[in-house]
Amino acid sequence: MAAEWTHENTRILTELFVDQVRMGNMPNTYPTPNAYEEVVVQFQSRICLDYKHTQLKNKWDKLKLDYNIFKRLKLRETGGGWDHERNTVKQDEGWWKLAKLDIKGCGKFKMHGLRNEENLKIMFEDITSDGTDHWNPCSGAPPPSSAVLADAMNIDAINDLDDEDTEA
Repeated sequence: MAAEWTHENTRILTELFVDQVRMGNMPNTYPTPNAYEEVVVQFQSRICLDYKHTQLKNKWDKLKLDYNIFKRLKLRETGGGWDHERNTVKQDEGWWKLAKLDIKGCGKFKMHGLRNEENLKIMFEDITSDGTDHWNPCSGAPPPSSAVLADAMNIDAINDLDDEDTEA
């Protein structure tokens, strides 16, 4: 049977996954097999649909992808503001056109933002990356924490001895 994901079914599923995360049943990037089985049982008892482990894992992967896309979209938002009623970025058509080129799949959030965002944050925040915590020399100036470290070390005040200075 193909899974049909209504807003309500998805909300219930995210609540069940959040419970498993809070119980420590997600040691890495996915819940444990026992956690999935527990979610399958609870999900079936709450909505009377017999979804399999693989269907729930596929939905987990889709939710994680949507969460990453929406998180990147929010980081890209500048100047236009936030539409609190629709929970999404308030920007003109030109901005959205460019955003769709930069962030594949973000167009679905133009009319309405990410549903169940708080639950998804609990599920995925510790296992996703938006690139803001990484730096490489091509990125331009180092992040402030690196500059603070360089000042604390005061590299210019280090007096190295050359090998010829130590020879007698």
